[in-house]
Amino acid sequence: MVKSYEERNRKHVNAFLEWARSLESAAAQEVNHWKSRFYPENRLFECYLRAGIPQKGMRGEDDLPPTICIARIEVVEEEQGRGFFTALMDALMRGADGFSYTRIECEEVVNPRLRAWLERNGFKPYQRPRIKTEKIVDPHLRALFEEVNGPSTTYYFDIERAGA
Repeated sequence: MVKSYEERNRKHVNAFLEWARSLESAAAQEVNHWKSRFYPENRLFECYLRAGIPQKGMRGEDDLPPTICIARIEVVEEEQGRGFFTALMDALMRGADGFSYTRIECEEVVNPRLRAWLERNGFKPYQRPRIKTEKIVDPHLRALFEEVNGPSTTYYFDIERAGA
């Protein structure tokens, strides 16, 4: 039965990559070179994807490379743990053919298991600009800003494309 999961995952990954290529291509035609869409409904997972060149200043960096950003992904509960997410990320991290992205992002990761997986697989959290809290008198406001100074929940992975 494991082989059937591998085959199923490959089929879904290939369909997703074909759709994502068209999103990245459409982003290149946009004035701001950045496009976002929900992946069409399917039974295995839901995904909101951004593709293209992020605007200056996003993530605290002036110039970001062409990016595929998984803004939201959720594998249906009964299919979790069967390798789909790993298969998808492996394909993206290898630099799937027909794309121009050189960075993969996973945005606002709140699941601790997913954070650990990303870190084990070479993803890094963005650095947040530090807000000085020393002069904030209100303890509630100070705590809020100190929380903002914590680690980012958006992770990135830079890939090297052959011939780049």
